[in-house]
Amino acid sequence: MGDKLRLIFAIFWRAAIIFLPMTEVAFAALERQSPFLSNSYVRDFASMYSDVILIVGSLFLLAAGSTIGYFFPTPQYGAKPLPKPVKLLISVVGGFLAFAYYVHTEKTITPAVIWWVAAVSFVSPAIIHLVHAAAIKFTGIRFGIIQEDLDSIKKSFNDEKEGS
Repeated sequence: MGDKLRLIFAIFWRAAIIFLPMTEVAFAALERQSPFLSNSYVRDFASMYSDVILIVGSLFLLAAGSTIGYFFPTPQYGAKPLPKPVKLLISVVGGFLAFAYYVHTEKTITPAVIWWVAAVSFVSPAIIHLVHAAAIKFTGIRFGIIQEDLDSIKKSFNDEKEGS
């Protein structure tokens, strides 16, 4: 148990070292009575780095939406549910495509891009699964496959799982 505790402490210490220079700068600015936390400084900072702030916010909500989409259960509509790594890949790719589409259509980055990326990265695995299930159903009807055939195929997969 001591090794695990030592490992956790080492990881925590390395993470704290990353933010240590930022705290030194903040304390030095506060000691000099500079307008580090004034409204005008924050307003200037936000206007100067607005694109960077929006991109970082998009990346943060891309991670959050992908994580939620990863753990959220996929609807059960005929086809097998997507494997978890595939769902994660679909979420991340969907979020990046949503960001690129938004920037391409709007020609600028606005705060709406953050919510657009989060929403698309969350729902893209479910949408892909539903499109896949609809395509299987549509092609099954076109090729004369009826519901009993699909049920027998599904039963055979279940029999193989039980036999293993």
